[in-house]
Amino acid sequence: MKPARRWNQFTFRTLWLVLTVLCVGLGLDAHHGKWIRERRAALNIPGVQSFSASGHDLFARSTAPGGLWLFGDRGRTIIRITVEPFPDAQLQRLRRLFPEARFDVLHNGRYQQLPARTNK
Repeated sequence: MKPARRWNQFTFRTLWLVLTVLCVGLGLDAHHGKWIRERRAALNIPGVQSFSASGHDLFARSTAPGGLWLFGDRGRTIIRITVEPFPDAQLQRLRRLFPEARFDVLHNGRYQQLPARTNK
């Protein structure tokens, strides 16, 4: 006679820990996915150009913030605004989406580099 099969036993604490880690991981994936979609949509705005450093230029390389590089997003070295006037609200949104980038904005026919973004 075969003995009855004994299933693996887990404590409630282990189950709770596994579910918590799984939910946190899914939440981060959703948040980063939204951020990546917003970044890609922002680069399609007319008059916005982005530049990434080449792989062999070690000093100018820029990684995507917040671990977005883990999800396949590239960091941007320069964001250039080629239209004037460019709405200030849209510029602030771009600066929030691309904190790693330097911004060059066309003003009176010349590009001006914006000061570094401050966290508020």
